[in-house]
Amino acid sequence: MSLWMEYLWYFLIYAFIGWCVEVAYAAVKTKSFLNRGFLFGPVCPIYGVGMIIVLFTLNPLRHNLLLLFAGSFLLTSGLELLTGFILEKLFHTKWWDYSMRPFNIGGYVCLRFSLYWGVGGIFAVDLLHPPIAVFVRHLPMAVSYLLLMILVPAFAADLVLTVFNILHIQKHIRVVEGIERRLHSISEELGSDISDGVLLSMEKNEALQKKISEKKEQFEAIKKQLQEFYQSKKFFGGRLFHVFPALNKMWNERRRFQEKIMEELERYLS
Repeated sequence: MSLWMEYLWYFLIYAFIGWCVEVAYAAVKTKSFLNRGFLFGPVCPIYGVGMIIVLFTLNPLRHNLLLLFAGSFLLTSGLELLTGFILEKLFHTKWWDYSMRPFNIGGYVCLRFSLYWGVGGIFAVDLLHPPIAVFVRHLPMAVSYLLLMILVPAFAADLVLTVFNILHIQKHIRVVEGIERRLHSISEELGSDISDGVLLSMEKNEALQKKISEKKEQFEAIKKQLQEFYQSKKFFGGRLFHVFPALNKMWNERRRFQEKIMEELERYLS
């Protein structure tokens, strides 16, 4: 078996094992099953990539536990930091956030989980990888090719579907940002109109009432648009909001912000 095929197998196997770890961790915390993968299928690519990096770089150091721990700690933490940063820049969304944990870097990594990765690297390289390597190397070539011809396209299709799902979410976020800007605009214009109206004569005050009436109609239209938006199953069908707490937190904070603006406008317009 060629080296590239061997490492492709390692990537797929460890991506699946990583998914199992994430699901088990979530099950312990939430007492229920939750697909914690970034993709729809049972894989976490960051685990596969992380183990490829660890194996390729640290396998010669597997007999030195201290160096193996330090290397796993640094390499996997660096990968998590880079992945979190790139995902946020690409999709303008923070997918996980360790900001509330001590000794974190930008919320992307924290000491606690980096220590877990260090210990996990020792376990994986010393105990887990040897039998997996034996299995992969003894897999018949025909069987290996057949399975990879099924698994790799399935993984690629899953990746494409996930990216489309994220872009779909981003589209909705841009819609809501536009609505928020319109709410801000109405709020600022209304405040200015009321402030000016205090100084106007009773004759001109009729123009103020007309402006307020127009703002009220605009506000009601925006309020209806938001209500229809949040009732849309198309939007809330995205499982990523359930998988990534930081994403869900960001969206809930945005909703509370919108509700606060609407409450203030309703008081002005009532």
